[in-house]
Amino acid sequence: MTTRLLFFTWFLAAIALVLCGGSWGCYLQVERQLQAHLYQQLAAELAPAQRGQVEPDLTWPAVGPSDMGRLASHGICVRYYDLKGTRRLEGGVSSGRPRERPELIQQLLTRRTGSLRYTSSLEGKPWQMWALPVREAGAWVGVLEVGTSLQYHHQVLRILGQTLLWGAALGAGVSAAMAALLSLYQGRPVEVQAGVMSRVRGCALSARARPTGA
Repeated sequence: MTTRLLFFTWFLAAIALVLCGGSWGCYLQVERQLQAHLYQQLAAELAPAQRGQVEPDLTWPAVGPSDMGRLASHGICVRYYDLKGTRRLEGGVSSGRPRERPELIQQLLTRRTGSLRYTSSLEGKPWQMWALPVREAGAWVGVLEVGTSLQYHHQVLRILGQTLLWGAALGAGVSAAMAALLSLYQGRPVEVQAGVMSRVRGCALSARARPTGA
């Protein structure tokens, strides 16, 4: 009985570990793909002519006040900061604009290289923000900050997480039932032999075990 219980426990633990690891890996992979798709969409909106580039090359005045309305109509919040980190232009969706992160804008202006990705919030809801340099004749003239709501992103991940959780629970249940049946089938001959040996020790010398198999 102890051997059967030990086998059942280890088998169930191994199945649970495999299911949890696979589910978590699937969740992280989908999350990375959604994140990459989000930035691809933002890059395409910022510079349609450069579609496909991960980091669009923004130049002034190609990106300026005329783009605020177009981007805002697509659910994108837009802010433009000068080289001192002062906000000069702002446009956004009708529902409002996420909280500013001036310390991060200043960080990007100080290092003068690449772009910066971070999160902000609007009424407790997360937004994904992206600050990119704007250049004129190759020189920095400011920073364009764009952002989009992560509400849909989180809804997809929540549904995926629930689906994976229920799938893992169902898989663990089926595996537990299979392990119980397997241990019962494999352990029965051992129990029969143990019973015979117990009766023999009790002086029932005629006790015999029925042969199994051919």
